[in-house]
Amino acid sequence: MFADLKLKLDNFVWGDVLEQYGLVGRILAGILRNLYAVIRDIMSGQLTLRAMSLVYTTLLSIVPLIAVSFSALKAFGVHEEIEPHLYRFLEPLGPKGVEITDYIMNLVNNVNSNVLGGLGFIFFIYTAISMVQKVEDSFNYVWYVSKSRSFATRLAEYSSVLIVGAIAVGLAVRTMVEFSKEKLVVEMHENVVLAPVFSLTDRLMPYLITIGIFTSLYKFMPNTFVKLRSAIVGGVAAGFLWATMGTFFASFIAGSTNRILIYASLAVAISALIWLYLNWIILLIGSQIAFYFQNPAYMQ
Repeated sequence: MFADLKLKLDNFVWGDVLEQYGLVGRILAGILRNLYAVIRDIMSGQLTLRAMSLVYTTLLSIVPLIAVSFSALKAFGVHEEIEPHLYRFLEPLGPKGVEITDYIMNLVNNVNSNVLGGLGFIFFIYTAISMVQKVEDSFNYVWYVSKSRSFATRLAEYSSVLIVGAIAVGLAVRTMVEFSKEKLVVEMHENVVLAPVFSLTDRLMPYLITIGIFTSLYKFMPNTFVKLRSAIVGGVAAGFLWATMGTFFASFIAGSTNRILIYASLAVAISALIWLYLNWIILLIGSQIAFYFQNPAYMQ
């Protein structure tokens, strides 16, 4: 019975039933085939296994990663811009997200190269770079790339991503903040006609930034050529999944009083681990969608 159902489903997905309905049918067929292929890949276990590996790497690398970016931002006086983004990222965890953010930022603020010493500081940098390397390896797996970047290339590119990228984001955020304080912009915000437009833009901006980050990762992280259009498709899909998952996860945390009673103080750590895992699996799913969009022959 299950074999017959699977055969009928395969015929429906890979056949031309939907394509007979014109452009709308072809779009639906493409979405259904991508969904089928991604679910198949998740069920195989490799994506989930790599997401778990990235969670473990994140636990080791989160403080060094933020500290390196924080140091670069501090040199330009925009280091305070990183904290609100961390708060927003952990917002689905509720009040505990604020507590975790405060703890991480306290660790980062206490990082001092003089205290760490030369070898300690080098290990700190290595730990931060190793996380980016893990992400590249996961993306290379999705894109069927067997050869990674050379060590020298990795060191140069990863350092530029961690330092120059952090500075660029910090300066962009600072520019947006300063721009929002301009008299003309304030008057436009207070205008009856334009106020709803600016309100909608303010709400969409975090999601647009997330989509932009995902798109950049899908474009430049794999050690192969990725078309911009494919990266954008993956970024939009991952951004939509991330926003949807954040809403559901926040509701789950708010209504999970029984879990808190059972796990006590471990509940915060467990929630944070689940949240990290879901974020990494979404990042990998978006990369998989970008791959299939660029290489549709691999879907079946």
